[in-house]
Amino acid sequence: MRESRTCPKCHSTDVIEHVRVVDRSDSGTRDLSASFPGPTVAGLFRFPQHFPLSAWVCASCGYTELYAAQPEKIRSVRERVATEGRAPAWGPSSMESDSRLSGRRGALVAIAVALAVGAGLLVVLVLLATGVK
Repeated sequence: MRESRTCPKCHSTDVIEHVRVVDRSDSGTRDLSASFPGPTVAGLFRFPQHFPLSAWVCASCGYTELYAAQPEKIRSVRERVATEGRAPAWGPSSMESDSRLSGRRGALVAIAVALAVGAGLLVVLVLLATGVK
């Protein structure tokens, strides 16, 4: 529809270009975007990269197509992630499947537990010192 300026469903030429598409949540609205996992930072973290989407809408039948505003940047991020030797999928399943992260994750969990226990002991000591029962 973007190239031909004609709706593929009803063949109308009344096409509205670059319509803003928003996502609503409890915290308000924001532009809808395609999200793709970015390259690994410090060998551990993967932050998603967001790419804005715009819509082309047929004014006759309402058929809508979404287009990424910067497909070349998506391609660039995908290629950088591919050079890391990892699949571009992200989330819990992809992180668990990465053997390099499993050891680091265990160490981070151990540190988090130690910090939580230490904080708990500190609270108990403060309460004992102040005479709170």
